[in-house]
Amino acid sequence: MKEVEQEWSKETAERAEKMMRKFQELKIDPLGIGEKVRSHFRNFDKEAWKDRYPTVPVEFYMNVRIVNTGITE
Repeated sequence: MKEVEQEWSKETAERAEKMMRKFQELKIDPLGIGEKVRSHFRNFDKEAWKDRYPTVPVEFYMNVRIVNTGITE
């Protein structure tokens, strides 16, 4: 079970990173990262963020936990 959880976590993180790269290529921020950054900086420059966003490193850490197994009807 632990091996399945680890593999699933790894695959999910890889998919998330791939999606994030696509978002950055398209210069879109559907995850609201810019808003999160803005909330931490008083003099947030939205235009500078738009220029910087495509190169911002983003890492994902997934922790999948299987809580139940069996057959469903």
